[in-house]
Amino acid sequence: MCFVTGVSVTLPVHIGCNPPVGIESELAEYITASPTAVNKCAPIVERLRQSYQQTSVKSEKFRIEYEIRKVYSTVLEGVAPWDLIPKLAKMLTKTTLGNIRLRRAEVSSSMILYCEVSTVEALLYLQQMIDSGELSELFSSMLSLLANTDVTATVSLSLQEYDAAFALLNSAAGKDHLVIVFIYKHCCVLSNSGLSNATSKWSKFVEKRGNYCRNTAKIGIRTCFSNFVISGKELHP
Repeated sequence: MCFVTGVSVTLPVHIGCNPPVGIESELAEYITASPTAVNKCAPIVERLRQSYQQTSVKSEKFRIEYEIRKVYSTVLEGVAPWDLIPKLAKMLTKTTLGNIRLRRAEVSSSMILYCEVSTVEALLYLQQMIDSGELSELFSSMLSLLANTDVTATVSLSLQEYDAAFALLNSAAGKDHLVIVFIYKHCCVLSNSGLSNATSKWSKFVEKRGNYCRNTAKIGIRTCFSNFVISGKELHP
């Protein structure tokens, strides 16, 4: 179940392990302890994050990302084992750049990471991290280190949780639109005809899933109203 606080939504992201190694609770404790440490450097990191968003120069983005990781690595000293800190700092940096806040982690039938998002863009960023396998790779790396053996982690967010969060955030922002997320590095829709071709391929999927839906393949189609929003740019029909 997703939790709503004001205009923020906290989502349970599930992490499965193969093989099960029994150290998930240990990693969950380190992740849960990290927000207290992260809060100490929040003003500095937020300034860096804003600079990251404002620049389009790749080298500058890499530099800022590195600076954030250094800040996190410093404040995590004493919170997690020294050899885990670089990996945990990397995950915190990646989520911070997407305006995602890690609240806590726990273990029940599987490990659950609670992520807070306050915008549709942050939710899309989180889903892209999951669909691309980036978040799975980060958890595989951390779990393998703690277990001292190769562990494959699989990260997932349920369709129901995603759709509920998207609807709530979209409603709070007062926006009704179509969002197409491209995983390919070089891919864009340049015209309404191109949009039509793209959406026609997924029309059956949309009909099955309803207005708010998620495509776990290459293109995610959300809602369709008066304006088309593609990669942050509006196309009017």
